[in-house]
Amino acid sequence: MTSRPRAFTLIELLLVVGILAALSVILILVLNPAELLRQSRDSGRLSDMETLTKALSLSQTESLPLGNASTVYLSLPDTTITSGTSNCASVGAFPSSTIPPGWNLQCTAKINNRNVDGTGWLPVNLKKLSEGSPIGSLPIDPLTPSIGQFYSYVPGVSQYEVTSNLESQKYQPLEQGDGGQYGSLFEKGSSLTLLPIDYGCSSNGPCVWITDSSGVYKYSVLGGSLGRLGSAGTFQKPAGIAVDSMGNTYIGDAGFLLVQKFNQNGTHVAQFGSAGSGNGQFSAIGGLAADSGGNVYVVDTGNNRVEKFNSNGTYLSQFGTTGSGNGNFISPLGIAINASNNIYVVDSGNNRVEEFDSNGNYLMQFGSAGPGNGQFNQPDGIALDANGNVYVASFANNQGIEEFSPSGVWIASEGSAAAPITYPTTGTLAIDSGGNFYIPDATKVIDKLNSSMSYLLSFGSSFTGIQFITVK
Repeated sequence: MTSRPRAFTLIELLLVVGILAALSVILILVLNPAELLRQSRDSGRLSDMETLTKALSLSQTESLPLGNASTVYLSLPDTTITSGTSNCASVGAFPSSTIPPGWNLQCTAKINNRNVDGTGWLPVNLKKLSEGSPIGSLPIDPLTPSIGQFYSYVPGVSQYEVTSNLESQKYQPLEQGDGGQYGSLFEKGSSLTLLPIDYGCSSNGPCVWITDSSGVYKYSVLGGSLGRLGSAGTFQKPAGIAVDSMGNTYIGDAGFLLVQKFNQNGTHVAQFGSAGSGNGQFSAIGGLAADSGGNVYVVDTGNNRVEKFNSNGTYLSQFGTTGSGNGNFISPLGIAINASNNIYVVDSGNNRVEEFDSNGNYLMQFGSAGPGNGQFNQPDGIALDANGNVYVASFANNQGIEEFSPSGVWIASEGSAAAPITYPTTGTLAIDSGGNFYIPDATKVIDKLNSSMSYLLSFGSSFTGIQFITVK
């Protein structure tokens, strides 16, 4: 009798697959020793970054000075000097054009570069710690002074960030998953948004879009001016603004009572809407928002409703009517859409925020009139952070910004004392992926604050009447 061959069990198959995978990795490393060296150097970099952040964390428990503001410190030594510091002009690895105006680079003489007493490339005097410095010398990149391989350090008011450039196939994915703002760097620290590399508006960095009574303006997240949309006469009274996932920009014009669409190159491609109260018409335009499918929602403030259009400007539906009941509006203004395509609308006249699903069905509301926590005085701006928390601007009477959970539970209020800015009487706000706030200042500029509401920088000049801000 002929016996049948025994089939592999699932466990045996998994073991074989695992062994083959391990052998393939070994084979790659044997055939590619350069990758093995890159992994070894990256392992050292990761260890260095851990060492630096632990030392800096200790320094903060004892309130040691972090260094000069608006300065990027590099681990690259300046071999052209014998003592002190320089602006890194001779090292060539980090051109000054990469940082915005008002910022500086700092390098130290090679003889001092690894000192832990504040004269090294890290300006924090670790020797002043009560237990002494936890490290004997500052780490430097394994390939220093090779171009592009170095550590950087940026201090904030009470926060810090250190970065490294990983090089191996094994560890480079960590740069995408570290929670920092740059996918080409490994970032660690108490804030991962301090490094002021200005990538402008590209796949590496978002744009700040501002509608003002004088036009529509575009800035980098560091305040660098990148021009404007349209030209004289393109808009009569710019209002809401939205940018979809394809980079198309939609501008609501409260003067012409229509929405104008520009492609990612800034070319005008379409417009839709007209004055009136019918489907696809507007009486007064407030905020705009785009969902993940490219649909555009326009707050028709004058008709107390929100209208939905596809990316081509075809009218799809509307929701909301005049009143104070569930799903009603009185002078709605701001609008924001979360990751589930649920829609938050600022119902200014009723001093509340209402939430709807993507079909316009009423879900819930929060807020009421008053000066207390979770209350509003004619709110207008709204923005969502990466966790779906809701921030509402109620600038009338200098009330400031209030934070709520996605379900509308009040979390905190950030009044005018939270940062050295002067709130306008009406306004808007925006939040970037790093949790930084962009808020109009009554002095006619935009203030950027970090997630703790600490002031970072201001940009723009003499805006005549800021309407809405978005970061995309």
